[in-house]
Amino acid sequence: MTSSGHANMQYAKDTMALEEDKNDLMYPNLVVANWLQDKNLTQQYVKSMEKDNLYKDIYKRARDGEKILTIQYKDKFLYILKRAIWMLVIPTGLKIRSKSAQEHLLQLAYAYTGHGGLDRSYQELTSKYYWQNSYSDTQDYVRSCEIC
Repeated sequence: MTSSGHANMQYAKDTMALEEDKNDLMYPNLVVANWLQDKNLTQQYVKSMEKDNLYKDIYKRARDGEKILTIQYKDKFLYILKRAIWMLVIPTGLKIRSKSAQEHLLQLAYAYTGHGGLDRSYQELTSKYYWQNSYSDTQDYVRSCEIC
């Protein structure tokens, strides 16, 4: 693998990474978006959540302190508990590097698994992130790979 290949893999790891918040006694397994380091991306996330037809109401309720069993609001980000894993909810309209966040994260998960196909890519993606129709989006992305 070339040095740029290693750099791309490191970028994929860094971007996909979520960090455990060991100080959170109520939700010790909750992971926190390392996107907090990028204030612009955090602001875009909030704006996208507030406009997202599917998540805006639950985002507002969680932000305003309503306790919802499978939802957690932390540091401006919304997490959902699925299959005993806290996942960062990705809203429609969020852009990362001029792509939709969904496409960007699919690309990273697919690269991170070494073009590992549908199951491995979906497993990698949903170990950290959630959005409506993420499985069909992953299917479409994997099918469209010109390399494979």
